[in-house]
Amino acid sequence: MPSPIPAPLGPAYLSVSLGALIATSAVGAQLPAIAPEAFSPKELSGHTGPVWRVAVSQDGRWVVSGSEDQTVRVWDALSGREAHVLRGHQEPVADVAVAPSGTWLASGSMDGTVRLWDLLSGRAGLVLRGHTSGVCSVAVSADGRWIASGSYDNTARLWDAATGRSIRVLSGHTDLVRGVVFSPDGRVLATSSLDRSVRLWEVGTGRLIRTLSRHGDYVIQVTFSPNGRLLASASADQTAVIWDLPTGRAIQVLAGHGEAVMSVAFSVDGQTVMTGSLDSTTRVWDVRSGQQVAGGDRRYPAGVTSIAQDSSGRWVAAAMSGGGIRLSMVVPLDSALLETNLALARKLSPRDEFETSADFQSRILAGRRAYFGLVEAERKARQAALLQRIIASRHPFRGPAFDASTGLALGRYDADAQRYGVVIDGRDTTLAMTPTEARALSQLRDDAMVEAVRQLDPEGKSLVLYNRVLIHPSTGARYPLGPQLARTP
Repeated sequence: MPSPIPAPLGPAYLSVSLGALIATSAVGAQLPAIAPEAFSPKELSGHTGPVWRVAVSQDGRWVVSGSEDQTVRVWDALSGREAHVLRGHQEPVADVAVAPSGTWLASGSMDGTVRLWDLLSGRAGLVLRGHTSGVCSVAVSADGRWIASGSYDNTARLWDAATGRSIRVLSGHTDLVRGVVFSPDGRVLATSSLDRSVRLWEVGTGRLIRTLSRHGDYVIQVTFSPNGRLLASASADQTAVIWDLPTGRAIQVLAGHGEAVMSVAFSVDGQTVMTGSLDSTTRVWDVRSGQQVAGGDRRYPAGVTSIAQDSSGRWVAAAMSGGGIRLSMVVPLDSALLETNLALARKLSPRDEFETSADFQSRILAGRRAYFGLVEAERKARQAALLQRIIASRHPFRGPAFDASTGLALGRYDADAQRYGVVIDGRDTTLAMTPTEARALSQLRDDAMVEAVRQLDPEGKSLVLYNRVLIHPSTGARYPLGPQLARTP
């Protein structure tokens, strides 16, 4: 049966059709945007693996996603219908980017290539080759002329979008380049890396402008503010950092997530940023104060791997490690902040005609700080109560090793490697064991025991086994199994 996806097109199409689309993008032509009022929340399902990146076209018509299942999918944001499944990559798709024109897109894959696609028809275009290892990030400049990619080969590359020619190689990172993004004016490229740094490059020359270092773990994604003066970075250290680019100074550290922050996005007005984390939450932060102003509740069924807002700022697409994508409305963030300030202003009305405006404003700011202090105190109190519940639930466990309740299963023995396969919570691992020990374990598997610590999971929802140790039925040898995750006070 022929594939429902057209085969990659020849040079004639690339030079006329896709080239025309890219040229159109360069002069800023766009399709009419959909009205934000027409949008309704929805779930997009179809990927068969984790979704690593999601992007929204500038006109808000299309959502594009890249997944571990090696496909790129295009979704109609209004109906939630899957418009195209783009196949061609031979390894997981790590990143996607939509051209400003909304007529073509780029995808980067662990197969080492960047591929261009006609977004409207789903037809394949140029394949950009040059990286010597997997591509894990991709971006398109605001004028649609340039493509940037970051790779496991520790470099970023700049490409001519019309010809697919590699223009420049940016070297300097000492680990893989996980994120790339152009500044709004297209003159600067920011890259983030597992070497824990962010680097700023001059697009026209490839000159390194500045290196930003503050994070305590690898930096996953970066994004510019709408005016290009600020940069936000998301990190595995569970924080996002906002940088002032003229000085290179970190002006805010946004801390509150419980796991790696995978994605960060500025609001349309640049006054707030949204973060998405593997702790299954999105949070909204005030740029000026660094305070969390919304989010934090566990609204997502899996870790949030990527977020993207539409150009109206009314809705957000969130990709999840479980393979789904959720489109949801965003409370107008400027209105939320305004309501907070108004409430404080009502409580802190001028005492009398003799109070100066400066004194009045000072009291409002003090009240606002007190308000956020109460919010933070309440959050810490909830965390402390949850920790006490987790600690109180802890008790030792001992039982048959390969019972259904332990999450363990015995696999096959590799006599040459002298490794016995064990499945732990659905994941394969091996244990070093002599043939004699392995034979005894196989014959006496019903007598094998496991010791562990049973306690509530970090969310306090269900009891989980931690620190599992397999006890050999004949030798008594002890084999630690899986992550040692028991929480301590």
